[in-house]
Amino acid sequence: MVAHLVWDQGVAGSNPVIPTKYKKMKYVIFKESYLIGKQVTILVNDSEGIPMEFDTMESAQKIASLFESNSLTGNKYYVKQIV
Repeated sequence: MVAHLVWDQGVAGSNPVIPTKYKKMKYVIFKESYLIGKQVTILVNDSEGIPMEFDTMESAQKIASLFESNSLTGNKYYVKQIV
């Protein structure tokens, strides 16, 4: 025996219910480094290759400062707002 709900009971469906709009992150971290004697700017990604994004300048700056203080080669890190 299978139970069925009537249409007007308003169940969400078989997929998880998620909002169609999500909060866009606003800040990313860039790394200035040297590659074969030339300065290059690199967008900092997570371990899966996805850019690290932050809600606030303060949270991004905290991580950028942590990266910079742990750099053995003098890399500089800075935060930029996504337009």
